Amino acid sequence: MENGVNKLQLISDVLRQELKKVAKKLYMEKVSDRTLDEKVFEKLSPEIKRRRGNISITMQFLPPADELYRVEGGRTPYDILVRGNIDDTPFKIFLNNKYGTIFTKSGKPSSTRNDVTTYNNLLRLYLGITTQRLRDKIEIDKRLIRNRIAGKEIVSYAIFVIDKAYEAWNFFVLEEVKDPVYINPRNTMYQVRYKPDIREKPIDYYSFVIALIDGAKEALEKAVQTAKTEILALSYIEKILRKIKNVRL
Repeated sequence: MENGVNKLQLISDVLRQELKKVAKKLYMEKVSDRTLDEKVFEKLSPEIKRRRGNISITMQFLPPADELYRVEGGRTPYDILVRGNIDDTPFKIFLNNKYGTIFTKSGKPSSTRNDVTTYNNLLRLYLGITTQRLRDKIEIDKRLIRNRIAGKEIVSYAIFVIDKAYEAWNFFVLEEVKDPVYINPRNTMYQVRYKPDIREKPIDYYSFVIALIDGAKEALEKAVQTAKTEILALSYIEKILRKIKNVRL
């Protein structure tokens, strides 16, 4: 596990350096939420090779590859697939480009949580689940999960943010975020600040997935409780309306 964490940290560092170059180029152009994905992709080299000490890293930047979403005509939950090897260990990083607010007008980091993607999408990507919806019986590739827990294959989800008001940018993988996992009960979206507190070292694959599951369960429990409260309120309104209708004027 520790080996996988160290390798993810190196991958993240290399990606951060590459995206720093992209951010500087984007400052010279007019970028919007609509054009960001295309601009980022065209400014990344198709393939890079880097060394960190005696460790070799090969990295490719590819269009999203998600057969399920392609068939259904929907948008993939990420914008760029970063695939490669760190020494002999294969990795996949699902990169999501964002155009939003990193800093407020006062220059302080924004405290606003922003939608990333649904917890369902994240679990599908991290666990290799091929069905779109989570059901009571889900086929999970146990060998795949064991390899990812052991660090024999690395998978992660990353955010690259361009500030829409200032010449600022940020990049992080979700395992680096120190803030507790937060899932919005209303729309089941994983939400995060665009400049969150970052750990010195990412947490491991297993710990992140368990934290994601616990966050999703907590959000769903809140949603169920809210639904029950709203049903009671609606029943009360319906009761009053029926009484009003039956009263003779």
